[in-house]
Amino acid sequence: MKPVSYGRRLWSAIALLLLLLWGASFLEVRRSEREQLHEGHTATAFQSQAFAENTLASIKRLNELLLDLRSNWTGDWDVFSDTVRMRQQHISDISLQVAVIDADGILAYSNLARATRRVDLRERVHYRVHASDPTADRLYISNPVKGKVSGRWSIQFTRPIFVKERFAGVLVVSVSPDIFASFHSKLNLGPGGITSMVKDSGEILARYPGNESYLGKTISGDFLKPEAGVSGSLRRISQIDGTDRIYGYYKLPEYGLAFIVGRAVDELMAPQQRHRHLVLTFAGAVSLVILVLGLWLFRAMQSREQAGRALFEAQAQQRLLGAAVSQSNASVVVTDLSGRIVFVNDAFTRITGYPAAEVLGQTPRILKSGLTDPRIFEEMWQVIGSGKAWEGELQNRRKDGRIYWESGTISPVFDEANRISHFIAVKEDISDKKVQEVELRNAKERAEAANVAKSQFLANMSHEIRTPLNGILGMAYIGQRESRGQPRLQGTFTQILKSGRTLLGVIDDILDFSRLEADKLHVERRTLLIGEVIDGAIKLLESDYADKAIELTVHRAPDLPVACLGDSLRLGQVLVNLLSNALKFTPAGTVRLEAGCDGEQLVFRVTDTGIGMNEQQLARIFSPFEQADSSHTRRYGGTGLGLSITRRIVDLMGGTIEVVSEPGKGSTFTVRLPFERAPLKIGDAALESLAAARPATEASDGAPAAVPSAEVASAAEAGTDAAPSPELDSIAGRLDGFRLLLAEDDPVNKMVIEDYLVEAGAQVVSVENGADAVNRIESGASGRFDAVLMDIQMPVMNGHEATRQIHRVAPALPVIGQTAHAFEQEREACFASGMVAHICKPIDPVELVDTVRRHATRASID
Repeated sequence: MKPVSYGRRLWSAIALLLLLLWGASFLEVRRSEREQLHEGHTATAFQSQAFAENTLASIKRLNELLLDLRSNWTGDWDVFSDTVRMRQQHISDISLQVAVIDADGILAYSNLARATRRVDLRERVHYRVHASDPTADRLYISNPVKGKVSGRWSIQFTRPIFVKERFAGVLVVSVSPDIFASFHSKLNLGPGGITSMVKDSGEILARYPGNESYLGKTISGDFLKPEAGVSGSLRRISQIDGTDRIYGYYKLPEYGLAFIVGRAVDELMAPQQRHRHLVLTFAGAVSLVILVLGLWLFRAMQSREQAGRALFEAQAQQRLLGAAVSQSNASVVVTDLSGRIVFVNDAFTRITGYPAAEVLGQTPRILKSGLTDPRIFEEMWQVIGSGKAWEGELQNRRKDGRIYWESGTISPVFDEANRISHFIAVKEDISDKKVQEVELRNAKERAEAANVAKSQFLANMSHEIRTPLNGILGMAYIGQRESRGQPRLQGTFTQILKSGRTLLGVIDDILDFSRLEADKLHVERRTLLIGEVIDGAIKLLESDYADKAIELTVHRAPDLPVACLGDSLRLGQVLVNLLSNALKFTPAGTVRLEAGCDGEQLVFRVTDTGIGMNEQQLARIFSPFEQADSSHTRRYGGTGLGLSITRRIVDLMGGTIEVVSEPGKGSTFTVRLPFERAPLKIGDAALESLAAARPATEASDGAPAAVPSAEVASAAEAGTDAAPSPELDSIAGRLDGFRLLLAEDDPVNKMVIEDYLVEAGAQVVSVENGADAVNRIESGASGRFDAVLMDIQMPVMNGHEATRQIHRVAPALPVIGQTAHAFEQEREACFASGMVAHICKPIDPVELVDTVRRHATRASID
C-alpha cells in the first residue's frame, strides 16, 4: 500500500490556522479603528454643543448689555459715558468697545477715545443693516471687522437707537473674536484640533488656532445648510489647512451661527495605531511560533514519510524487478558462487525446455552442446571471477537435443561487504538472428557482385562505344580537314561531327546518371580558379550558339573571388549543363551567365529569354528522363538527364538550385554553393594579374574571348568527355620537333591519333601493345622520346603495367593515358600506375596537343 503523505495536510492546517489568526487580528484592528472613529464623532459633536452653549451665554449677556445701555440713553453724552464705564466693569471679560453711531452714520461716541476727527461708518454692514430697516429692533452680529478707532479686529453686536420712536443711530458693543476662540483651551483637542464659530453663510467669525489669519474667510459644506440639522459630525479634509479631521457641529439658528469642533484624524487614531501595532505584533509572534512548530512537525513527518516511501518504493521495485525478470523475453539465470542454479525465469524454461524445478541446484553445464570453444568458458570464468561482466555468444543444447545460439551477459552480484555472492546471466536466443545474418551476408555478397557486374558492364559499354566513336569522330575530323574547298563534302563531315557529339552527350549523361545512382560519383576539394572554369564552360559551348541568333553574355560581379576550394570538373559540368539547356530552349534572344558572391555563398545565375515553363512543367523539371514537355524531346532532343544530373551534383557539393520561369518569357536557374577560401599555392602577383585581366576576357558583345583554360585541360585529364570541335582549330606545327611513342591496338584509333600528332608536326612511332612500347624504350633503338601516349586495354601487356615498367627504365619520361573508360576509377588507376595525364576517348585533337605540350619533357616549347 502506498504511504500516505501528511505533509500537505499539515501545511494546509497551518495555513488555515494562520489565516484564522490573521483574519481575527485584522478584524480586531478594524473594530478598534471603527470604535475610535465613532468615539471621535461623538466627542466632537458633544464638544461643539458645549462650545455653542458657552458662546450662547456670552451672546445673551451682550444682548442684555445693549438693551440696558439703550434704556439708559438720555441723549446726554456725559451721563452715558458714566453709565458705560460702570457697566463695563461687569463685562470687561468680553467687551472691547462701546460706541454710538448717529443716524447719519458718523461715529458719535466711543469709550476708547474721544473722536478728534469725523469718522464715517456708513459703509459698515452693522450700520447699514439697521439704517435700511429703521423700524426693526433686533440684535445683529457682524462679520469680523477692523476698527477704525481701535485698530483691532472685533465682532460687532448692535441694536438700533430710537428717539421718539424714530431711528436715531446704532449702539455698538465690539467684542474680540479671541473671547470666543478661547473656549478651545477647555476642550483638549490636541495640536491638530480646531474650534470655529461661523455664520450659516460660511464666514468665519472666530477660529483657533490662527484666529486673525482666518477671520472673514469663507468655508462651504452641506452641514451649513438648514436641512443638515442642528447638530452632527462628519469627516473631511480642511478647506483651510488641508488637515484630515473629524468635525462636530452645533447650530444656533436664531442667531445664524454654527459652532465647529475638529480633531485631527491621525491624532485621534494614535491610540488605535498603538493598539493595531500591538495586535499585529502579537499575531506575528504567534505565527512564528506556529511556523516553527509546523516545521518541526513537518520534518518529523517527512522523515517518517520518506522511510515509508522508501520502503514502498523498495517493495514496488522488488515486485517490478520480479515481474520484469519473470516476464522478460530474455533468459535469466542466477547461480551461487559454486555455479549452482538458484533462480530461473519463465523465458529460461521456454527457451531450453527445462522447468525450474528440474534445474534448481544444477549447474548451467546441463545446457552444454560441446560446440562452443572451451577457451570461451575459460575466458568467461576469468572475467566474472575478477568482478567484471562478460559478454559473448554460446552454442547450447535444449532439453530435446536441438542446438541453439545464445547471446548473453554474465555479471557478478556483490553483497554489502562488496564481495561476490552470486552470478546472474541474462541471455537471448539469437538462433533466428544467426540465420538472418547468414542470409543478409549472402544477399550482400550477391548485391556486391551485381554492383561489380553493373560497374563492369558500364565500363565495358563505355569502352565498346567510345572506341569506335573515337574512330568515327576522328575520321570525320580528318575528312572535314581534308575537304577544304569542297563545301558540300565538308558540310557532310561537319554534320557527322555534330551527330557524334550529340551521341557522346547522351552516353555521358547515361554514364553520369548511372554513377550517381550507384554513389560512384564524388566531388573533390581542390583549389580552382573560378574565372577559368567559367571561360572553359563558355568555350565548350561556342559552337552551340554560333549558328543561332543568340547573344551569350557573362557578368562577373566585383566581389567574385578569384579562387576557392571545390571541384572544377563538377562546377564546369553544372555551368555547361545550365548554359546548354538555356541555349537549347532559346531559339533567339539572350542567354546571360552571372557569377558573384552572397555572404558565404557563391552564386551562379543563368537567365534566358527562351520558351519558359509553367508550374506543372517546373514540378518535374529535375526528374530523370523528364523534360518540361514530352514534345520537347522530339523538337529539341536530349535524354532529360541533364538537369537531374545537375541537381544531384549541386547536392553533392552542398549547394542548392532554384528555377523561376514564365511561359514565353524565359527561365532563370540560380545555383548557390558554399564558398570556402582556398589556400592558394600560386603567387599573389599572378592572382592580381588574373583579376585585372577579367574585363579583357569579356568581349564588347558580352561573349568571352577565347582564353586558354587550364581548368578545361584539367577536366580533360580527369575524364571530361569533350568531343572534337566542329571548327577547324589549327594545330598545325604546335608539336614541331617532338618525338612521341604511341601505343594503340585499334587500327582506326591508331590511324586517327597518329594523324592528329603528325598534323601538329610531331614524329610518331607506333606500337600495338604495351610490351612493344616497353621494348622500344629499353632498347633505345628508336631513339629518345619526349612523351608516350599509352592506351589502357591492349593485348599482351596493358597500359598500366607497361607504364610501371617504362618508369623503371625512364622514370622521368611522361606517359599520357588514353582510354575509352570514362569512370573515375580508371582515371585514379592511371595516376596510380604513374601516368601524368588521362585523356578520354573520343579524343579532341586540340586537347591532345595541349596535353602533350604541357607534359612533354622537351627542353623548350615554341
